[in-house]
Amino acid sequence: MTTALFVIGTCLITCQVFARPQTPDNEADEEPYWMAAFENWDADALLNNAYLVRAMVQCLAGDGPCNPTNQMVKDSLVPLMSTLCGRCDDKQKASYKYTVNKFRRMYETDFNRLLSMYDPNGEHWPKLKDFLES
Repeated sequence: MTTALFVIGTCLITCQVFARPQTPDNEADEEPYWMAAFENWDADALLNNAYLVRAMVQCLAGDGPCNPTNQMVKDSLVPLMSTLCGRCDDKQKASYKYTVNKFRRMYETDFNRLLSMYDPNGEHWPKLKDFLES
């Protein structure tokens, strides 16, 4: 379940931010473009908008189209999950955890569905659960 939270949290966070595209010039020297998604955004405004959440979930589940922001979210999921937000500062981690935990409470069915898709064997659950509860 935590993997889905991690996935959805990533999606929800990046949905609020206009991230700059990666170019060869800034790719190696700066933080990944999706890291900006953890700065100064309103998780409550996003999570309280069922339309935005539904579009994001449909994209992630492969049930609908992905706009550029949602596609960016899909592309950032693996790096975020594999490092447990390892390049995030404390503020970014707090925002991420808040978003994922709130999504899990508000959209439990979607959360469980995405979890079964992105972590079918439950291999990420223990670390992600610890991360979200820390």
